[in-house]
Amino acid sequence: MYRHKRKLKKSKVIVAVAVIVFVTGSVIATSYYKLYVSLLKDEVFNLVSIYIENKQLKESIELNKIQDMKLKMMEFDNKQLVKAAEAKKQLPSSYSYPIARIIDYKTPLENNVQVESIIIDLGRLDGVKEYESVISLDQYLIGVVTEIKDHTSTIRLINSEAFLKNQGISVEVGEHSTTGVLEYDPLENIPFINRISKDSTININDTVKTNGGDESRYPAGFSLGTISSISTNRFGLTLQATVELPPLSNDIYVFIVH
Repeated sequence: MYRHKRKLKKSKVIVAVAVIVFVTGSVIATSYYKLYVSLLKDEVFNLVSIYIENKQLKESIELNKIQDMKLKMMEFDNKQLVKAAEAKKQLPSSYSYPIARIIDYKTPLENNVQVESIIIDLGRLDGVKEYESVISLDQYLIGVVTEIKDHTSTIRLINSEAFLKNQGISVEVGEHSTTGVLEYDPLENIPFINRISKDSTININDTVKTNGGDESRYPAGFSLGTISSISTNRFGLTLQATVELPPLSNDIYVFIVH
């Protein structure tokens, strides 16, 4: 009987110890779990914060790039306007010269390299008329108005094959005012002046200018290009000269010749 009570008491102690251990372990486990969850929340919060900061930083960098690009465009635009103002002072006073901005370029379908036409931001309601000449800021005649809408116009460039194949330009060359007609050689694919008198005095690098006249659409005195080579024609009776027309510049403004 005594042994039985002793064993029972011992069992109760073991159970009590087990309960204490279990409860203590549970408390420790719960505390550890809470600590783990707390640390995990902090880590997630830090990751979210880093993500938000990185996103804001990227947006700030992109915004700065856009602002920098806009600033450079404004600076270029201002330089162009200064160049236009200086060029306008040197143009013949017998005409007026509205300034227009190039807003688009056109290329023929079979040739995506050569620019055939440009579109400007002035049109019929701005006083632009068909066949008016257009000159660059470098004072070269570069084309004529061929299509007009209310506030835009299409300018066919004279250095395009299609232009000179369909029409010639009356020109004079050099200081001695040798005259001729600027045309397009379909065999050589180059602009040239044909049927120049052998008595004429022309030289390489002579400036080719519009000759004007009552029958010409083009005002007199505007540069077109320079003589790049001179030769006799196949019969040896007259001279012909190839002409180097300047490429379309990077300028974004042009003058309409009124």
